[in-house]
Amino acid sequence: MHVLRRIATRFKLSFKTVDKTLFTEYLNTFIDRLPREQIFPLLTVTVDLPARASLARYMQRLLADIFGANILVTKLFTAQSDVYIADFALTAEQSRPRFVWQEIPTIPQITMLYNQVHALTIQKFEQVTGNQVEQIATNPTPRA
Repeated sequence: MHVLRRIATRFKLSFKTVDKTLFTEYLNTFIDRLPREQIFPLLTVTVDLPARASLARYMQRLLADIFGANILVTKLFTAQSDVYIADFALTAEQSRPRFVWQEIPTIPQITMLYNQVHALTIQKFEQVTGNQVEQIATNPTPRA
C-alpha cells in the first residue's frame, strides 16, 4: 500500500486510480514506462577502449539495453566507477569488477556482465533503502 501511495503522489494520480489500474495486465507496461533514473540507483561503467572505437560503441549500446539498470557510461576510470571494461588490465585497481575484452564478447561473457550489473544494482538499492531485495529468477541469456 505504501508503494501505491508513493506512485500516486509521484504521478499526481488518485490512490483509487493507481490501485485499480496497477494490478491489471498493464502492470508490465506501467513499470516499463517509469524512468530508469527515478527507480534504479546509478551505476557508473567505464568503457576504456581507446584503440577499439567500434567495440566501445557496441559496449555502450549493449549497456544501454540492459533492462532494470540505470547506467552512466564514462570513458575515464574514476573513484565513482562501479565496473571497468577495457582492452587491457588496469593493475592499479583491483577492488572493482572489471572485464578485459579485446574483441566482441561472447554470450557467456555478456551474461557475466549482465549478472554483475544486476548484482551491483541490487546491492546499491539495498544500501539506499535499507531493505533486502528478494530475487525471484535468474537473468535470461542476453541478446547478442
